[in-house]
Amino acid sequence: SSFELFTMTGFFANQPGRAILFGDSITQFGFAHGGWGAQVADHFQRRLDVLNRGFSGYTTRWALRAVEQVFPKSANWEDVAFVTIFFGANDASLPLVGARQHVPMDEYKENLLKLCEYFKQVIPKAKLVLITPPPVDPGGRMQWSKQRFGPAFTGPLQHDNEVAGRYAARCREVASQIGAECVDLWTTLQSHADWASLLSDGLHLSESGNGVVGKAVVAQLQTVPTLEIKPCAATGSLANSSSRSALAQCLPWHDKIADIDGRGPFTPVVEKPPPKPTPAAVLATPNMSMEALLKDLIDPLWYVRSAAAASLGKRAPSGAEALPQLVQALQDPHEDVRCAAADAIGMFTELATRATPDLIAALRDPEHVVRRAAAEALGRLGLCAIAAVDPLIETLQDSDTTVRGAAADALKKMGR
Repeated sequence: SSFELFTMTGFFANQPGRAILFGDSITQFGFAHGGWGAQVADHFQRRLDVLNRGFSGYTTRWALRAVEQVFPKSANWEDVAFVTIFFGANDASLPLVGARQHVPMDEYKENLLKLCEYFKQVIPKAKLVLITPPPVDPGGRMQWSKQRFGPAFTGPLQHDNEVAGRYAARCREVASQIGAECVDLWTTLQSHADWASLLSDGLHLSESGNGVVGKAVVAQLQTVPTLEIKPCAATGSLANSSSRSALAQCLPWHDKIADIDGRGPFTPVVEKPPPKPTPAAVLATPNMSMEALLKDLIDPLWYVRSAAAASLGKRAPSGAEALPQLVQALQDPHEDVRCAAADAIGMFTELATRATPDLIAALRDPEHVVRRAAAEALGRLGLCAIAAVDPLIETLQDSDTTVRGAAADALKKMGR
């Protein structure tokens, strides 16, 4: 059917993709009126269903115990575009007052790393976005405590802003270490002169605070090419036929439907040639000319570039003249293209020896799938890539288990 055809080409989808918000109470309350999560969902309307998985009072310690139950490995998560991980406000509870929720800073950091590792294994295509704990306003927190425990309450408080800042720093370190996106709320909120008003009780977000956080999260997501939505130039709308995104919208836009009277076939209007074929379609055309493949390697659509790289790799050892362009594709903004380029380069084995430095550089790519592909490619080059031995040994310390495994296999092929 037309719906199936256009779904295959990425023009639109029969169902939207998904995004996940995973965190504590600040995430759980994120779908309340004016909530930051509701703003994220509004931003991705028709393109992503945003799932709120916030658990009030939870720490990273409890999140680790729950993550496999909430996001089981047996489920299908292929359509998840991004996951936000927003813990730390409870972990940062002071041990003498909030011992039940207190998680030491080093353990907090290790727990975040383990959560990220789990999502990388279960949802490898999803972009990870770490959100730091917010600041703490002691005045607002004291006022809330007096309302809850009585006017005689004098402290001590369970939360401290300086301590929250240290936990925020650990969160930033994790994001930097694994190449994840990071929204630094501890810093962002305090950049406002009246930042205390952004917190409803000195810790949780007020309506205006939710507005600031929603904008900060969306702004960070907009920097990711695969998640960016370019608004309609005329109306500024993010969800009409003139908006643009690599994310397919659910069903055709109303002004692209051929059915006028409600009785005809429900098919989209084709006002221009359909989009270029998907990777599967490109790979099904082995007789496609080298010139056409090299042209597709710089196509505006990432999935066409990825397919072209994969197709060039399947032609190895012929087509070695494409190696310079494949090396250049290692710098592509989309990780699927970089991954396909690294894999294709490895197919040329000894012919790709000159690409060894570029594959070594790819071992430091922010995306683990690209690092893994680079390690596997170096393994195929074998002793021709002997200069990669030391970098591969360093890669044995990679945060991702699959990358470490690929590096170990590559070293074995080099006799190490």
